[in-house]
Amino acid sequence: LIGEGSGAIAEGADIVIHSTHKTLTALSQASMLHLGSPRTPEPLFLALAHALPPALDLLQSSSPSSLLLASLDASRWQFGASSSGGAASLSRALSLTRRLRSAI
Repeated sequence: LIGEGSGAIAEGADIVIHSTHKTLTALSQASMLHLGSPRTPEPLFLALAHALPPALDLLQSSSPSSLLLASLDASRWQFGASSSGGAASLSRALSLTRRLRSAI
């Protein structure tokens, strides 16, 4: 959970698959791929950036879903834009999660 320890990127992961359909508001099957962290050395980052597109070509559909892409954009905006109220919603969800955890 955000606010509950460090995430994979903060811990130095070089590649992270973020299942936004599980953690944010994107539609089912929607995910984001995050490449690099502040600790990823530049030569490694460049090598990963070069190797990633051919690897994704093996796995991705040749017909990406416009609905899934739009839901990723909307989810990113909802929790990233200061005008969207997403930070307040996330803060409330975390507070409720903590209360539920302590009640269990």
